[in-house]
Amino acid sequence: MKDAPPMHNSIVAYRRRDAGKPEGIVAAFLALLIPSPRRREG
Repeated sequence: MKDAPPMHNSIVAYRRRDAGKPEGIVAAFLALLIPSPRRREG
């Protein structure tokens, strides 16, 4: 598909602050989206 426009996908994730601490797969997913301070430094 040479004449097709480039595709751009985005992920939108949000959670309620009063929902408590994320656990399990939700915590793992959010860890991928929100880099920890340790990852930024090194």
